[in-house]
Amino acid sequence: MVLSWDTPRLVKPGEFPYIVGIMWKQNEIAIHFTSCAGAILNEFWYLTSGFCTTFMPTMDCLVIKAGSYNIATSAEHDQIIKIANIIVFEKYSRLVRQFQNQTNLAYNDIGLIKGQSALTFNDFVKPIKLPESKTFYSNQKSEYNSIASGWGLFPHTMVSEQQTTMRSIRLPIVHNKVCQHALRNLFPGFTMSDHQMCTRPLDGSIGACIANHGGPLVQYDKDNKPIVIGVVSWSSLPCTTNNLPPVYVRVSHFVNWIKRKTKI
Repeated sequence: MVLSWDTPRLVKPGEFPYIVGIMWKQNEIAIHFTSCAGAILNEFWYLTSGFCTTFMPTMDCLVIKAGSYNIATSAEHDQIIKIANIIVFEKYSRLVRQFQNQTNLAYNDIGLIKGQSALTFNDFVKPIKLPESKTFYSNQKSEYNSIASGWGLFPHTMVSEQQTTMRSIRLPIVHNKVCQHALRNLFPGFTMSDHQMCTRPLDGSIGACIANHGGPLVQYDKDNKPIVIGVVSWSSLPCTTNNLPPVYVRVSHFVNWIKRKTKI
């Protein structure tokens, strides 16, 4: 059983071609800020959190940036895609409301984005596989260690300190009962759902935070193909201050819904 985690590292360009930035578009020229992240499902569809599809008043404010290594710069392999449609899981309630109900924080926090135009797949832009429906991933086998990647995580920072070059880290998944016990230090009535999950360390010192919401938590199958097993959902803010781990959506719980909505 592997319960250790490593330190964040800078990734190589193209190392995680399935991750995209969901960017706040200040105007037609400037792409200003990484609001969230997501994962490529096929040429048109992206997986993200419910929060990331609802926090902006209109999707005209957002674009998808694929193939990026340094999210703040432009490169020849970057692809900018305008958004055609968003779909939020029907039973998702916005996180700001959920904090008033400490028993079920951000249940069903999953969403889909459809691009107006198709991605061109290459070494820097590729889709990721979905897990099998209802598969319960845990830390019972060493190969089930998970990998998170993105532009704003580990260790936790505030928006003004957002990383612009992609980093990654290996994080072990913990049993829901262990995570629930840790989260109840701040939210005494919280009950962790079977469609949620979290990673060590439980003190929240390493994990996903601002600008990583909606981003993928990934494991590799026996053929070394990446599978998106989690989506970054929420963490207590400011990050690291309350000694709590971040919470992810367990993607296997929603595979049938994803396939039905996207017709993948």
